[in-house]
Amino acid sequence: YAGEWITYYSYSNVENLSQSSNKIYAVASGNLFSVEKSSSSLDLYSRVNGLSDNNVRFVEYDVDTDQLLVVYQNSNIDIISSRGVINISDIKTKNIIGGKSINKVFFKNKKAYLACDFGIVMLDMKRREIKDTYFVGDNASQLAVKSVYVDGENAYFVSNSRLAKASLNDNLLDYSNWQTLVSENEDVSGFSKNKTML
Repeated sequence: YAGEWITYYSYSNVENLSQSSNKIYAVASGNLFSVEKSSSSLDLYSRVNGLSDNNVRFVEYDVDTDQLLVVYQNSNIDIISSRGVINISDIKTKNIIGGKSINKVFFKNKKAYLACDFGIVMLDMKRREIKDTYFVGDNASQLAVKSVYVDGENAYFVSNSRLAKASLNDNLLDYSNWQTLVSENEDVSGFSKNKTML
């Protein structure tokens, strides 16, 4: 019919799952869909019905704010809530030399800590805005962070060559506050595989 659009995407080959109290969200071949737990009804998400981009990389659900974080291959971000979809394109549009991929996310106290190819980005999920970017390499240089974890006292990250932590009481913007726990001369990859927090 005139004025109506229909999407024809592949929803097989599920690559990523996350869940809320009533829905399971899945990414398959770059496409996002959800299944209602009680009724098994299916919802498909695309640019036609609210998403801001194509090619979803992964999704994670933040229980504290009741919102779904959608990360795209090009580092664009959507936040989906009962109020609709909010786009956060700061990382996508930022002029950064080198990679900008978002590798993993960890939620703590209504904040999302994004492990990125250039460092760590802290996103305020309540205000739905980026608050800080931490360049944690030597002399505040870019460093590809593979995973990040935050507990009640410290923040941790893993790169290909380093496991480090910093106290949340310190200024995380100051690279010198990130203390190396495991260096490139030790088995960083083995540590991250054996620690569920990372």
